[in-house]
Amino acid sequence: MVFLMLRDNPPAPGSTAVVALNALVNARRQLAAPYSARDGFPGYCIASSMFVVPVSVAEGPEGADDLRTLRKVMDIIRKEYAHQKTLAALLAIMPQLVEILIAQLSEGGQSGIV
Repeated sequence: MVFLMLRDNPPAPGSTAVVALNALVNARRQLAAPYSARDGFPGYCIASSMFVVPVSVAEGPEGADDLRTLRKVMDIIRKEYAHQKTLAALLAIMPQLVEILIAQLSEGGQSGIV
């Protein structure tokens, strides 16, 4: 998805902009037994963290090689996934984020925005 955004919207030379995506990860491995078992935790056990890809990976000569750009994007995302796995408290923030999201959706629903 990042590759297609960069390919369809080439960045200005020297741009410091980034593409930021919320990535989901199965956080069940962060739970202690018995909650880490398949039937030990009711509901979804997913967490989210931000992946950041600088648009500068798409810079190059006119008609730059798409495969080269794709590989650069894949390398960055691979490193982001590896970093995400090191975040021990990734799951701990999810209940608070869900509460914030629900509150915003509730307010939006009452005002007719959503």
